[in-house]
This record gives sequence, structure tokens and C-alpha cells, in this order.
Amino acid sequence: GRGMVVAVMDTGCDPGAPGLQKTSTGLPKIIDCVDCTGSGDVDTTTTAKLDSEGFLLNPHTGRKLKLGTGPRWANPSETWRLGYRAEFELVDSGLVARLKKERKAAFDEVHLGYVAKARKRLLDFEKENPKPLKDEVLKLQLKDLQDRVEQLAAALSASEDEGPLLDVVAWHDGTHWRAAVSGSEDGDLTSTPALTNFAMEHEWSSLGEAEQMNYCVNIYDEGAIVSIVCDMSSHGTHVAGIAAACYPEKPDMNGVAPGAQVVSLKIGDTRLDGMETGTGLARAFAHCVKANVDL
Repeated sequence: GRGMVVAVMDTGCDPGAPGLQKTSTGLPKIIDCVDCTGSGDVDTTTTAKLDSEGFLLNPHTGRKLKLGTGPRWANPSETWRLGYRAEFELVDSGLVARLKKERKAAFDEVHLGYVAKARKRLLDFEKENPKPLKDEVLKLQLKDLQDRVEQLAAALSASEDEGPLLDVVAWHDGTHWRAAVSGSEDGDLTSTPALTNFAMEHEWSSLGEAEQMNYCVNIYDEGAIVSIVCDMSSHGTHVAGIAAACYPEKPDMNGVAPGAQVVSLKIGDTRLDGMETGTGLARAFAHCVKANVDL
């Protein structure tokens, strides 16, 4: 497969997957990674500048962002583009279900403590102030304690987890458009990688330890759109592995053509739980021509 480029038009490929890092001659295995469905697009037409303290306010999330330093964070125009995206909109329903379950367990562990504390305060009050209560102030205090218990208990079943909100920042470093994606509640982006279009530097990052979801970015329309590319399921990665995986230390795990390079074209729309769309397919074929794909 040396010198060959294979397009995998599927659910997207994990850019961090073992076997899909290098070819048998040491070249980058995945040379481009594109979401042809638009399901990862983020509107970054909102612009802002750093405030007097050096922070960047994202009006979409309300967070004051602390940006990174170094050449990749250079911004000669001093204008930053801002957007946001709900993390749960970027990943498949199976991952969303797992994350909700884990987040609820963590929430319940803390919240049940508040419920227990509120019930104890109510019981202590009732012991100190046997019914019937005649003092109006005591009646109001009792009602307040009862309402606290009721509302806290109701929150356990009524709360809906919408997941983290991601801050998305885009800028031009003088050479390339770059973007940073972060769900940090404190707005600290200093350790967030500044990525450019995957085809340029072949770099990717992860949404977090809990998510175990790798992503890369592509930036379009002079920074107006940042596409966050996540795979929809493991199927595309599996197909890429069958076709072209390369394991230098374990050649028995190689794909059919370990010397070939891969272009990952996601045509399974995350918003439709992985359904292929005509628009996604047409964009994928157009990109095949652009990338000089052989197969």
C-alpha cells in the first residue's frame, strides 16, 4: 500500500487509535480527518478582544477565559473569535448515556448529603419545638425547613443533565487559523492545545479523561466556523484498521496495506445517531478528489 491513499467514508476514525499513527515507512497514517456532515460545526462569528486584565469574556458561556502563551497563541490582529457547543451534541448516544450515568452517581453522592443535612435540621427543630406551634415565626421556620427537604429531594429526580458547555476560541496566528476547545469551568485554557486544520499538523486532543473521546479540528470561512471532528462510533476506526493498520512491533495485527495512508471522512451524522446523509456523502466524494484519493 505504499504511496496509496485510502478514504474511509464511515463514522469517522479515532486519530489517536493504536495502529493508525504511522505507516510502515514512518509517514503519518491519517493524513486528513473531516466531518462531512457538519454535525460538529461551531459558529465563531462573535468577536472580542482581551480585557484590561488579559482575560477574554465568552458571552455565550459567561466565562472569563485565560488563554495560553507561546507562538501558537500569537494573534497579530488581537481579535478573537468565540463560540460554544454542548459536549453531548458532539458525541454518540451511547457515550452520552454512560457519561450521564457516571455524572449522576457523582451528583447524587454530594446531593444526598445536602438532603440528609436538611432532614436532620428539620427533625432537630421538631424535637425542640413540639406541635402545635403557636408562634408565627416558628411556623415560618418550620415551613422553610420542610420546603428545603421537599425541594432537595425533588431535585434528585427532576434534574436533567445537559452536560458540559465547551468554550471554543479561534484566531489567526499570522500563518494559520487555530482553535482551542475547552470545557473547563474556571475558564483556564493555558493547557489547552492550540490546534489547526488536521491536514496541516496531524494533531489531535481529547475531550477529557471521563469522555475518552479524541477529536481534531478544521477551521473554515476565515475563522467563522470551527468544525470539531469526533468519531460517531468505533466502526470507522475498525474499517481503517482492516484496510491499513500498521503495528511495527506486532505485524500480525497489521491491516491489508500497512504502508497506505488514510483520509477519514465522516458521513454518519451525530445529530441523526450516525445516519448517513446525501449531503455528507456528496461532500465526502468532493474531498476525495481534493485529497487525490486512490481507493
